[in-house]
Amino acid sequence: MSPSPPPKVVVIGAGIGGLALAVALRSRGFCVEVYEKARDLQPIGAALGLFPNGLAALGAVSETVLAKVRKSAIQSTRMIIRHAKTAEVITERNEAEKKDQPGTVQPLLLVWYLLQQFLYEELSPTSVHLAHEFVRYESEKDGGLRVVLRRRDGGEVIVGADCLVGVDGIHSAVRRQMFGEAELRFHSKMMFRAVIETDKIQPPEVVPPRGTQLAFQAESPGKLFAFRETAAGLLTVTAMDRFEVPDVLGPQHEGESSSSIALRRKERLKQLFGDFADPVPQLVDCIPPSALHETGVWDIQVLPHWVSASTDDSSKGPFPVVLMGDAAHAMTPGLGQGANMALEDAITLARCLSVSREPGVGVHRALTFFEGLRRDRVVKVHGASQARTAEVNKTTAANRGERIFPSQDDEWRAFVYGFVVPEEKEILGLLQREGSGTCER
Repeated sequence: MSPSPPPKVVVIGAGIGGLALAVALRSRGFCVEVYEKARDLQPIGAALGLFPNGLAALGAVSETVLAKVRKSAIQSTRMIIRHAKTAEVITERNEAEKKDQPGTVQPLLLVWYLLQQFLYEELSPTSVHLAHEFVRYESEKDGGLRVVLRRRDGGEVIVGADCLVGVDGIHSAVRRQMFGEAELRFHSKMMFRAVIETDKIQPPEVVPPRGTQLAFQAESPGKLFAFRETAAGLLTVTAMDRFEVPDVLGPQHEGESSSSIALRRKERLKQLFGDFADPVPQLVDCIPPSALHETGVWDIQVLPHWVSASTDDSSKGPFPVVLMGDAAHAMTPGLGQGANMALEDAITLARCLSVSREPGVGVHRALTFFEGLRRDRVVKVHGASQARTAEVNKTTAANRGERIFPSQDDEWRAFVYGFVVPEEKEILGLLQREGSGTCER
């Protein structure tokens, strides 16, 4: 028997994970439609670290995108931590001096929205639908799946699909229909992020040398202001402080403009970090209010299941619906692995769905196998990231030298950074052995 035609896949969410999945599936001949509730893909003020495992996954998704990343990104080679008030160096690490030593990991630094843009450029603009909010999925009369979406004008759009993938983040609407509300866990920290064009920073010497991250650590636990160049001509700022409860600024009164809220957000940043040593106050002054974003640090427990086991008709099989990325396992930024895990998810799911066309496999079995391939690994990385975030929350200028670089043995580094996504042929072999009762994973 020859393979069946590729199924039509609907992806909810046009972040890095959703777009990477769409690119990987398109290259395998799938019909893919991506739906995103945002009106446009706006620049988000966040730095992104791509580690060896994420780079390998991205290369498997698209060599073209990987080449663009390598051309635009900056290699992280040096980190300097200074005292927030005295500016004295607390600790320093120079990876460039030991780049050939075993275990040395130098992530590529990039601005989040640049990777999103590179992935978007690999897709047909007509296959990415902005301003479409997911409403629900349900069965078609003929046994297929239909997905209901809402446009900005309130009108509904209904699309048919053979598979639905929820990549719609920590507040996933797809997950809500599958499993109900997930418990969001706040990790006692608020973060401020911004991207600034380096030619607009005064004085110019505020910008650290390329590849160097400069951070100022306060005496109070978990309070830090860090900045680095993460792409040619772009500086990213990450500032964080402990908050016992989440406290994101919202409108003070009905009708308050977004520009007014942005000004108050920048004033808040000044209040929190304005007494830090130079050049922190100068850098804060250079941040355009509209470029400053404020979020809490949240995660969810890794879901026990990522694939739907339910249907609205007992005579039919389970819905062909699956979650990936933050929708399934949103993690804290402690290890910088969130985007890397999403890229691993994307290429693994694409390869599993490619194998679904083989006789005797099918979409739902491929989705379940994807979950089995990914979940144990994600649980370990998720737990380590949570532990690292807890350590950062305890870090002060006094103990920073002890805590800044947690020890990682060779086995752990190999587990995280040396991960290789199975090829389609290997996945098919595993599925065939699973069917015969001889598969060991």
